[in-house]
Amino acid sequence: MSDEVELRDLQAALARYGAAAFLVTVGDTGTPHVVSVPVTLEGGTLVAPAGRTTAANVAARSSVSLLWPGPVEDYCLIVDGPAEVAGRGDAARVIVEPVRAVRHRLAGGDPARPSCITLLDRRDG
Repeated sequence: MSDEVELRDLQAALARYGAAAFLVTVGDTGTPHVVSVPVTLEGGTLVAPAGRTTAANVAARSSVSLLWPGPVEDYCLIVDGPAEVAGRGDAARVIVEPVRAVRHRLAGGDPARPSCITLLDRRDG
């Protein structure tokens, strides 16, 4: 799949799932930090506001996940990638470069349907 097709697929999925997502970062002790954020697609990146803890986590450990809960046809949307923080204080934003995006079947969903549908995969190897 080409990057252009993958980004179109991701853009279409974001339009269906809406702006509200959960942003997952990891703290100093290895515990997850989960916040609900509005997400926009700007060019090829995903952008969300960042509070103090989220910004600190991303600055120390750049790998993040975004999760849009289902159900859209019994699937949630998960996007993983490296992130960086732009701005400070109330203007801080997390900018995520999508590396992998999948629609994952929800627990209790129809087992005859695929468990995972890849929309974007830019991982090496």
